[in-house]
Parts: sequence; structure tokens; C-alpha cells
Amino acid sequence: MKAYYDRNRAPTKLFNLGDLVMIPNHHNPANGKSKKLCPKFRGPFKISGVLKNERYEISSIVGISKRNYKSIYPADQLKRWITFDSAGVENDDASAKITDLNSEDMYLNNSSD
Repeated sequence: MKAYYDRNRAPTKLFNLGDLVMIPNHHNPANGKSKKLCPKFRGPFKISGVLKNERYEISSIVGISKRNYKSIYPADQLKRWITFDSAGVENDDASAKITDLNSEDMYLNNSSD
């Protein structure tokens, strides 16, 4: 029975203290826009605490967000925030500098090769 149950289950997502994550966006738009076109997740947020039963304490990042946000989320509702370094290589290091890469900048960098 256990083998049958475990066969269709995904492995547990594990996050470390300081990892950057996204949380689900449950807020309905009050401006008349369709919920279908709104982003499904928002972030980045930093994991500020690891609790038992695969729960994580999430807090906003100082200097990025305008409000101080703190909440607790289960691991299955979190998505890892993926950053890219200046060379365009995927970087999962939480201490990596978060930068806004415009699509125009990426095209300009690629066209100069």
C-alpha cells in the first residue's frame, strides 16, 4: 500500500534559511482586470525561518519591497526564485544580487556577439 501511494507523490521541496522564493498571489484585482491575466505568484521573498512539518517563515527583503511582510507558508505552496548572473547563467545562490533584466538589455547583449 505504501509503495502504491508513494509512486504518484512528488518529493518534498526543501528550502534553506535565506533562500529566495515566490508565494501564491491570492489577491483579486480591484481594477477590473481579469484574474486570468494576473501573475500567479509574487516575490521575491526570503526564508527567514524553518519550522516543523515543512513550514517556512517568509519575510520581505529589505530594500526591495515597500512594505514589511511576514507570514508562514507550507513548502508545497512555494516556488524557488531563480536569478541569473551577468553572463545569463542560472544561479540558485540566495546571496546573488537581484537585478532587473529587461528583455531589451538581453537582446542588446546577445546581438553584440
